[in-house]
Order: sequence, then C-alpha cells, then structure tokens
Amino acid sequence: MPDSGAVSPDSAPGGAPSSGPASASDRATAVRRDDDVPRVTAPRGGAVGRRARALVRDALPAASVARGHLGRHPVVAATRALRALPAPVRRALADTLGRTRTVAGALALGADGRSDAADATLRALAATRAPRRASAAAIAAVALHRGALARAALDAVPGTAPGRRRAEALVAAEEGHLTRAVAALADARGPAERRLRADLQGEVAVLTPGRLPGRTHVPSGRAPARVLHQVTNALPEVQAGYTTRTHGLAAAQHALGLDVHVGTRLGFPVTAGSLGAPRTVVRDGVGYHRLLTARPLPRRADDRLAHDVAATTALARALAPDVLHAHSKFVNADVALRVAARLDLPVVYEVRGFLEETWRSRGGDPAADLYRGARERETEVMLAADRVVTISQGMRDAIVARGVPAAHVHVVANAVDDRFTGPLADPTDVRARLGIPDGDVVVGTVTTVNDYEGVDVLVDAVALLRARGLPVRLLVVGSGPALAGVRARAARALGDAAHLPGRVPFAQVPAWHRAIDVFAVPRRDLPVTAAVTPIKPLEALASARPVVASDLPALRELVTPAWGALAAADDPAALATALETFVTDPVARHDAGSAGRAWILAERTWRRAAEQYRALYTGL
Repeated sequence: MPDSGAVSPDSAPGGAPSSGPASASDRATAVRRDDDVPRVTAPRGGAVGRRARALVRDALPAASVARGHLGRHPVVAATRALRALPAPVRRALADTLGRTRTVAGALALGADGRSDAADATLRALAATRAPRRASAAAIAAVALHRGALARAALDAVPGTAPGRRRAEALVAAEEGHLTRAVAALADARGPAERRLRADLQGEVAVLTPGRLPGRTHVPSGRAPARVLHQVTNALPEVQAGYTTRTHGLAAAQHALGLDVHVGTRLGFPVTAGSLGAPRTVVRDGVGYHRLLTARPLPRRADDRLAHDVAATTALARALAPDVLHAHSKFVNADVALRVAARLDLPVVYEVRGFLEETWRSRGGDPAADLYRGARERETEVMLAADRVVTISQGMRDAIVARGVPAAHVHVVANAVDDRFTGPLADPTDVRARLGIPDGDVVVGTVTTVNDYEGVDVLVDAVALLRARGLPVRLLVVGSGPALAGVRARAARALGDAAHLPGRVPFAQVPAWHRAIDVFAVPRRDLPVTAAVTPIKPLEALASARPVVASDLPALRELVTPAWGALAAADDPAALATALETFVTDPVARHDAGSAGRAWILAERTWRRAAEQYRALYTGL
C-alpha cells in the first residue's frame, strides 16, 4: 500500500472481519494515558540537557517505527532507509548498485527517483521466472509503489513457493485491496505473517465507518477565545503547502487576538524521522504541541487512533479550547469528534483535498476498498462535524454533492503570509548564483514535484520556446518523487538552460519566486487537480509575477486574463503558446504581475481568512 495512499501509512480501507479486533471506538474508550500528552510548560535545564533528554525520550518510539517498517517486510524498511539518506549518498549508491541488476540495485535506483531504471531492473528479475527472484522483485515493487509491476512479478511465483502468501498480501495491500490482503493471510504461519495480518486488520478497522460516538452540542453564541487545531504534521519539520496553510492561518488568528494552539498527530515528528524535538514550540505566537511519548508507538492503526484520542483529550483538557478545528485527513477529524464528544466542544473540519483522489491519481483503483473506504470515512466525518470548510468553490460543490448540508459548508480560500505581503524580495543573488544572464527570461514553478504537477509538460514547453529562438530558461524549485525524472528530462531537452535546485530554505522562498519571470502551474487533468487549488500560484501573484496555468476548474478560480493565462492541460504546445505572450512582452509581464499582486493583497491574505473563521466560530 502506498505510504501516502488515500490516507496515510497508518490507515487503509475495507470491512473489518467479524472475527477481527476490537473496534477503534472501543480502543479509544479503553485507553487513557495522560503521560502521552505533551507538557504545556517549558522544560527545565539548558538547551543541551533538554536535547539529550528529548533524544532519550524518542529512542523507543523511533525503534517502534522502524519495527513497523520491518514488520511489513525488510525490503520495505530498506527502501525507507535509502530515501532518508542525503541526496549525494543516494545518488552514489544508485550509480554503484544500479548496475548490478539486483533487488538492491532496483531499490537504490527507486530511492534516487530513477523510476524507469528501477522498473527495468525489476522486470528483468521477474522475467527469470525463478520463484525467489520473482518474489523478491514483487516485494521490491511494493516498496517502490509500483502496484502493476508487483502484480506481474508475483504472477511468476508458484502458489506453493515459500513466502508466496506474504508477498500476495503485500501486493494486494499495495493495490488497495485490504480485505483481500487480510484474506491472503487467513492461515498465517509464523510471527511475521501474523504481525502483518494484525497490521492489515488494524488498517481495515480505521477505514470502517459507523464507529463515531454520538454527540450533541448546543451552540453558545459566544465569541471564541481559544482554538485548538488538529493537523497531521507541521513546520518546521515538514515544509509543504499543508503546513504553510496551517501556520499562515494560525498566526493570523493569533494576530486577531485569539489564543491559538496546534496539535499534531501522535508521535510526530518522530514518525517523520526527526528526533529530539521539544514537546512544545511557539512560533509567531502560536503554540505547537507534539503528542510525544517515551513508550513505543502502537503498531496497529486502530491502536494508534485510540492513543491519539487519549492524548488529544488530555491536551484539550489542559488548554480548554472553545473550538476544535481539524484539518484533512479524516483521521484528524475522527480524533477531534471523539474528543469533542467527551468535552462538549464544537468541531470544524477543514477539507483541504480529497486524498483518496490523490491516491487514485497515482494509479490507484477506484474499485479498491482503500479508495472506497477512505471516501466513506471522509464523508462520515464531514456529516458529523458542526461545520465543514474547504478551500475552493469546486470542492464545496463536491462536498455538498456527498449529502453534507449546503448551509454547513463554507469556503475559506488559500492565501499568502507576511513573507509575500511586505516589500518584494530581491532575486538578484539567486539569479547570479544560477548564472542567469540579464537578458534571459525565466519560466518556472515552485512546487512539490509529483507526477500530477505536470512539470515534465513544462520542460517540453520551454524546449519548444527555445526552439523558436527565445532566450528562455527553466527554473523548478522544490523536491518530490518525480524530481529525478524531471531532472533527466530537462538535462536532455534543455541542457544548462534548466535549473532544478531542489528544496530551498523556507525563508528564502520569496526570493526564488521573484527569480522566476513567468510562473507556471502545468498540472495534469485529473480529479484531484481539477478540484484542489494550490497555494504556490498565489505566492507567485503576490510576488508580482504573471501565472500561466492548466485550464482546470480549480485553477480557473485563481487565474484571470488580468494577471495570467490558461492553457489546455497535458499539452506542451498549448502551454508554450500561452507562455510566449509574457516571455516576449516585458510590459505585459509587469502589468499582469502588478494586477495579480493587487488582487492578492486585497483578497487573499491570511488575516482575511482568519476574520472569516472568527465569524464562523462565533456561530458555534
């Protein structure tokens, strides 16, 4: 099953077997461990001592995370370890091991983002028809999230071959068929198979609807004083659009006078590979509370949910918020709703994306119980929340179509933070560092480089512009699973006219935005991209840069002829034509950039979003 999947590594769909484990709600009721809650007071002692104690605290949880990966399969754990290595080390290992035509070589290539080469190695291993090699290739394909390739390799393994049952369960889980994966281990033998079956049953339990507690809340009509946000992860350990929105909104709410706190999921940031973090961090007046424990984290997804509820309940009792504000995905809303039932609090659920559609966009089967279960659970928590908020009109329409009362669904659009609303950043140093001549026009994007972002289409469009003799260069800022492939494509098509520096420090992002003359959002035409509006084009507009985007419903809400242009998705020629207007006309670039910035400053600031939320909270 994909690590991000429709939901996350700790959840998966389907119906729990009648002989399966206790329900998540039963577990949530049974577990109450206040010692798993982050302390709200500051730790004593010097910085070195605090860091040392935090590292000791995180040792057992980190070991339990590693054991969980090993429990899936050692190959899965090895892939995780390879991806955690510094980029130069990953690259060197891929260069060396990638020539060996072994599972290790395929994993090294895949961890470095060289998907085509990794796939070729796995196909060669499966083609030998040797059961052990084919089985190893299937499991490696699971670790690299290549479901179709994993299934093809598994088909070469006889049903009686050693390890076939475990491999079948792993492949079925990767395909999103969780109940099928559990069934494959019905006659589990040995501790490894039994642990995997229990893990899968836990994932099925979390994705089974109908287990939320009943709750009634009578609106107080009072203006709220304190809010507790429930999120999956947060700055500074994770830098992405999700965490940017969280902090932008929370900091703006603090500036309005609210007492704002953010609680992350149980075990974060240890679960993200960051050890020694403090339990509480204050950033721009916002308290970030980590639900950290010195005990091993539960293996099963339903057990983790139960402990998450217990820890969040204790945190909420300590903070006494007036509102619980949960943010995607459904597990965060599930936790908030259970806590709210205990403490009689209102719940706002902010839907930032349809994560099951993100999973489907990566090749997931919409008939799989992973997809269906995630969708059902998302709908369930939307219906149970006191109010639902989302980030675009298109997403609101989709939520109402699920049966959520229209009067309960509101839009609070994405916005930009103070880094972009103040004086414009100076890009001179960035452009000089990249060696960009003064006369060249830079077309580019700042993004997480996923396949659905369509950055490969942008590479081809810039190549077409250069073929027309235009002095244009490509700049792609950000990292992601598709970066290695995009780099290779850009090297072939553009040579030294392509610049792909990877991720840059958070504070430097405005200067990198300004280094781009024409910003592109070349997203592919998929259900997830048609509905979800990204933050980065708003930051580009705030940077006084025109935006050229794919002609998709969500992007039509952001881009108008006054400050940009739309082009047919998945079409390099159409994108090149739309870009050319701004590449060849500096006056058009300036005018569009000025208009876009004026719109952002008037309509799309986090302060405005915070004011919308304050009014919404008051009604609860």
